[in-house]
Amino acid sequence: MIDQTDLAGGNVAYYDFHVDLQRPLGEQLDELKEDLIQAEYHDLDVVLDVGWYPSFSPDGRFVVQLVKAQDWRSPLLRLETNELACLRDFIGKAVAEVEQMRQISATT
Repeated sequence: MIDQTDLAGGNVAYYDFHVDLQRPLGEQLDELKEDLIQAEYHDLDVVLDVGWYPSFSPDGRFVVQLVKAQDWRSPLLRLETNELACLRDFIGKAVAEVEQMRQISATT
């Protein structure tokens, strides 16, 4: 399970992640939708977004994005996978990027 505490203090605006990391994705298609997780980092004007595209499709993939200033056409980070094993790592990479941006912001 990916927990809300994995999001580095982001303000969780949306959390509907009920995918069981121990079960095959093909058995959980009803849980695979575009809107799974969204956390806001107001201090950076950044959103971390996680979804499955296209929704409910066995041929879809998880997309993890960091979006600055609502510029969804040019995300700061976009990672895609159709493997649950990679999803936690990709969210971790996005959170690490947020933490790095916070460190840079604190020194400027």
